[in-house]
Amino acid sequence: MERTRDSPANRAALVMLRALIRRAASLPGKLAELEGMDDGINLAGQLAERTRILRELERRFRQVERRPPFSEVTRAEITAAGLNAVAAHPLYSRFWQISWAALRPGVYGIDRDDLLPLAPTWEIYERWCFVAMAKKLEEWTPGFSWGIYGASGTDKRRAVGRRGHRAVTLRLQSTFPSTRGEPRANGWAVTRERRPDLLLTMEKKGRVTRFVLLDSKYTAKSLLNHVGDTTHKYQDGLRWGLKALRPSATLILAPTDRDAPWLAKEPFVREHRVGAVQLRPDSGPPVWLRDFLLDSPWYINEDRTIGWMKQKSTKQKIRILAQHLVVAGTITAHDVAGVSDTPATSPVMQVIDGKVEWQQPMTDEAKLALLERLSAEAAFDLTALGPYIGPDS
Repeated sequence: MERTRDSPANRAALVMLRALIRRAASLPGKLAELEGMDDGINLAGQLAERTRILRELERRFRQVERRPPFSEVTRAEITAAGLNAVAAHPLYSRFWQISWAALRPGVYGIDRDDLLPLAPTWEIYERWCFVAMAKKLEEWTPGFSWGIYGASGTDKRRAVGRRGHRAVTLRLQSTFPSTRGEPRANGWAVTRERRPDLLLTMEKKGRVTRFVLLDSKYTAKSLLNHVGDTTHKYQDGLRWGLKALRPSATLILAPTDRDAPWLAKEPFVREHRVGAVQLRPDSGPPVWLRDFLLDSPWYINEDRTIGWMKQKSTKQKIRILAQHLVVAGTITAHDVAGVSDTPATSPVMQVIDGKVEWQQPMTDEAKLALLERLSAEAAFDLTALGPYIGPDS
């Protein structure tokens, strides 16, 4: 087999080397322009020394370009294969990181801020996913007022949409600190500290009622491996709030799902609460993602459902409310054990095979009052269920 230095990694490195040459060659001219802007400070000596260093850097960079391996590279280009090879090799990776830091522009003046500092390709994709999902959420929630808040480069960066007492928040790089299993306010980790790329929370009256974790992956590694390695440790190990709310789902965002398309199917995601979503500039997210992420009954316009509950009989209300409280994850078998006002030797009701089974004799009025109380405690929007109930309910 013939060995060659005309490899994807060397081609990518040549792109970076030539970029460094261009930057080193252009900066002395920009420094010369500063000589007339010294504002009483003698910059001549400082600028001369910096110019000398830049000229020397340019000379050395051009020497390197004329030597192997770069002299044997047929063209300079950046490809996915090249970036993966660069990331996998410590020497190439270090060269890439240092070069990128050298090429990034600095701050000009006092009013300019680098709002979105970027480094490697995977980070570009991560930040792009944040922007793309924020735009989609704004599109999916008519009537909500949206804005971007928080300092760049921190886990306080977030997109927030509000409408009345509801809020949808997409957070970038939120930290879930380890609490050794002790519940705390906001997000926390059962074991190790975790930092998912994106965190989507739904709030009502200031209380988080649902959260979804999204992790972006832009590598050639198998999508199946990503789902196996990442989603389960987030889904099983992260909680929210003093009541230890579990994630509604953990999804991988990737440019393609071709190696495991079944991971991106709605039935799979709804059943197992893990999976993948294809997300790239020329292809938006699947249509089912909207209702899955936002849990449609939570955010639907209340004006469309005014008077809906009054049109149902007591038995219908009991069945519908119980069903939706279970589906929404608001009540479980543990939650409803002994919730009546009088002490009971057995649970008032139990969740069996996804359905509520009443375990004690109660009037329909008492059952409805109990369900309404549970709904109020969970800040669950009863009127929002209307459009999603069939005519046979």
